[in-house]
Amino acid sequence: MASLYEGRNLWHLVGVIRAARRTAERMGASMRRKLQTLLDEKVNPMVASHGGHIELLDYANGTAFVRMSGGCQGCGSAKATLRQGVEEAIFGAFPRVKHVVDLTDHASGSSPYYQPA
Repeated sequence: MASLYEGRNLWHLVGVIRAARRTAERMGASMRRKLQTLLDEKVNPMVASHGGHIELLDYANGTAFVRMSGGCQGCGSAKATLRQGVEEAIFGAFPRVKHVVDLTDHASGSSPYYQPA
């Protein structure tokens, strides 16, 4: 009995795997564009009033990775902005996104809008 992985069947399997990877990469790129557009159009206008900006760094496996800059970097309210602004907007628009991870180095914020007492 011939194995599934012999000869022509192996090359067919390799082709299927490559096609699946290309599709996943295109879907990820599409989701990254959609997420950044949402941030630019809905979230950034709100945080810009405090001198802040939210940038999408990457999207993979249901997780959006963001970085906060300007007035958001090092701000005492950054966590609330992330939870109540960024996450709510993303989760509301894209249910397939399950997590938002903030990769900001808040300790190096130079001029945050709000400083905790």
